[in-house]
Amino acid sequence: MLDQLNLTAEQKPKVQAIIDAQRLKVRGLREDTSLTPDDRRAKMKAIHEDEVTQMKAVLTPEQFDKYQQMTQHRRPGGPPAGGNPPSTAGTSPPAAAPQK
Repeated sequence: MLDQLNLTAEQKPKVQAIIDAQRLKVRGLREDTSLTPDDRRAKMKAIHEDEVTQMKAVLTPEQFDKYQQMTQHRRPGGPPAGGNPPSTAGTSPPAAAPQK
């Protein structure tokens, strides 16, 4: 993501710090087994909103628009859209449709 946003030398460490902090918060949230699924979703949303607010303060309007486009299909805290697909190891391939 950092390369695609064409960040300046001044922006790179700031954006990397935002991303790293967000990842740590998400990891901690996932490890917290005391939360209900609804509480976890609410906290995940808050983490994502905080990341967006921080990114908006660092990026130019054009960079921020591109950042939003890159992350709009991403689940908060999850892999970006088009990321690694789930593993299919140990599963059988789908059966072929019968020929008519």
